[in-house]
Amino acid sequence: GMLRLILDGEPGTVPFRVFLDAMTALLDGVIDVDRALAPGETALLSWQLERLENRSGVAILREQPVRDDVADGYAARVRRRYITQLRVIQTDQGLPPDLSMSTVEGLGKVVRAFSPDGANALRAVDVESGEAASLTQEAGEAIRRMVIPRFSSIGAVTGALDTIGRRGGTYATVYEEIHGRAVRCEFESQLLPAVKEAFGKRVVARGIVHYSEDSGVSRMRMRELEVLPTAEELPTVAQMYGSDPGFTGGLSTAEYISRLRDEPETEGTTDGD
Repeated sequence: GMLRLILDGEPGTVPFRVFLDAMTALLDGVIDVDRALAPGETALLSWQLERLENRSGVAILREQPVRDDVADGYAARVRRRYITQLRVIQTDQGLPPDLSMSTVEGLGKVVRAFSPDGANALRAVDVESGEAASLTQEAGEAIRRMVIPRFSSIGAVTGALDTIGRRGGTYATVYEEIHGRAVRCEFESQLLPAVKEAFGKRVVARGIVHYSEDSGVSRMRMRELEVLPTAEELPTVAQMYGSDPGFTGGLSTAEYISRLRDEPETEGTTDGD
C-alpha cells in the first residue's frame, strides 16, 4: 500500500523548504501511529519514496516492513489509523491519542504559516482505500487551543480509557462521556500499572485539568485514577431494597410515608409570613 502526502498550493509559489517541513510533519505522525500499534512501541515499518512531485506538492510513500514477522494487514491498519488521527485534529475533537505532542505542535506550526497566495492545506490519502484527511490554517488555531490552555483547575474527566502512550512522556487517552472528546491524561510512571489495569474500562481521572478557549477539556495532568463499576457490577433495585431495614423504625413503607405526610409543620414556619 501507499500513502499520498500532499501540500496544496498554487504551483510555483511554495518554497521547497516549506514542502520539506510539511512532509516531515506528516511523516512524523505516521511513525507515531506505527509505534502506537506495534508491540513494544518500536516502529515496524519504514517508508520509501515512491515518487516526488514538488511542483504539485505531492510525495507518494510506500511502506516496507522492517521485520519478516510483521502481520499481514498491519500496514493497512497504520494507514487507516493515521487518517483517523488527522481527522481528530481536522474536526477539533481534541488531541489525537496516537500522535506525540511534538508531532502535533509540528503540524500546527506548518499550517499556521499558510497563506492564500502560497501553501494552503496539508492532505494525506490512503491510496488503497481512498480515505483522506486535510488540515488547513483553521486546524492550526485548533492545535494552538489544544496545546496552550486558556486556564487550568483541579477537576476530573469521566469516560473510557482507550490509549496508553510513552512518546514524549507517559499518557493515556480518556474519551469523555458528554462530548466524546479525546482527553490526553499525562501521568507519572508510578501510575502506569493502574493505568494498564484500567485499559478499556470506564474511569474517572482526577488531577489538574487544562481547558481550551471554548472551555472544553484539552488535556490534564492526572494524579488519581478510579475504575468505575460496569452495569453488571452495580446492585439491582431488588438488591438495594431493604438495604437499611431500620430506616423506617419498624413501620412499613406505606405507614412511614403516611406518617411523614401527617406530621405538623416544623416550628418557625407560618402560613402568611
